[in-house]
Amino acid sequence: MSVFSIIQSRVTSNTIIILYVLLQASLPVSYYIMGDRNDERFAWRMFSMVRMERCRPELHEKLSDGNWRVLRHGAFLHPAWVGVVARKRKPVMKALLWHLCEKRRPALEMRIKVDCVGIEGVKNHSSLQLRCPGELP
Repeated sequence: MSVFSIIQSRVTSNTIIILYVLLQASLPVSYYIMGDRNDERFAWRMFSMVRMERCRPELHEKLSDGNWRVLRHGAFLHPAWVGVVARKRKPVMKALLWHLCEKRRPALEMRIKVDCVGIEGVKNHSSLQLRCPGELP
């Protein structure tokens, strides 16, 4: 084996290692640069203030008489899903609203409100609302 082939194999393996480390570092960095601040799937969670928030979700349905009614989510929603909704993950909240529209006819609209309190006591409110499609039965 020549010296040139040894050097070439080391350069190749070092390049692969460097590219792998850069990829592993770029995924969490992308969370801090762009994207939804509540979606921490690829973030360095030890630096996160989002996990320190205490959030309480509420589900509401608007009936045909125009009144809003609070739903007890514990009756039909697993606690793990309540936790995901409390983290204000928009895709999960939208999917839940669509599911509720299908299951809770004669509801006209569905709404999720999430009230949070940060570690400094700062209050944060978030909500998402969906008009249920289709005709009432």
